[in-house]
Amino acid sequence: MLRESRRNPYRAQWDEYIRRWGPTEIGDGSLPKGSWPGDEWGTRRNWDQVFRAMFLNFGAHSWRHCVEIGAGSGKYTRLLLEHTTADIIACDISPGFLDALTQRLASEVKAGRVIPVLLGGITSSEILDYLDDRRLSGQIDTFYSIDAMVHVTLQHLITYLLTAAVCLRKDGMVLLTIPNATSEKGFATLLTDAKRCYREQSDPSIPRFEWLCPELVTDVFARLGFETQFVLPFGGSMSEYRDLHIAATLTDLSQVQRFRNAIASHG
Repeated sequence: MLRESRRNPYRAQWDEYIRRWGPTEIGDGSLPKGSWPGDEWGTRRNWDQVFRAMFLNFGAHSWRHCVEIGAGSGKYTRLLLEHTTADIIACDISPGFLDALTQRLASEVKAGRVIPVLLGGITSSEILDYLDDRRLSGQIDTFYSIDAMVHVTLQHLITYLLTAAVCLRKDGMVLLTIPNATSEKGFATLLTDAKRCYREQSDPSIPRFEWLCPELVTDVFARLGFETQFVLPFGGSMSEYRDLHIAATLTDLSQVQRFRNAIASHG
């Protein structure tokens, strides 16, 4: 477990969500028995489609070491466990969500295939240091985060991307979903949230979408050494999606030391 931040508003918000969560009190109250916090976001069919398009279609069967950012209660963690023999370092800012994940995947945690890691949100090198200590830098097959980085600013997200650029193997991948302000569905959501987000702008603990666009994503990833593809898990066109589904492959390792220095806890 990494160093904790006692006054992190994001942590407090998600822990409060866990505290209030109940399968009969969330959404339309139709969650099946055995559901976990976060299962109200989407359906099993949608998760399977995303997993097939973004994971299985990009070689997940051969992965050995993976890092998940914003693991929540472990929806995608579980799918990856079911389809591969990989071990997964499952990171989250919320002790409440990590507790749920540890219960949901108790046997896998006990077996060492899932390693829950609490992020402190203080030191930019916290994941890098964790992987360095375990001699895993340069050996990670995939960093992934589905439906979590939608609430994270680019300035915060860049730390995770720099960590991935340093710790992935050659041709390792980043799989990510990010809201797209330039799609029809994304722009419609941007308008819908205008009143609420204006009123709540001074409260960093309230989740809101942090919007990017395909051109910006492609450029930032290219500067970090990645080649980027946009995936359409449900068919159709990109304009029909609120989020970009990103599959980025690390092809250029020439700036690893520069990126390491950018987030290193020393110097």
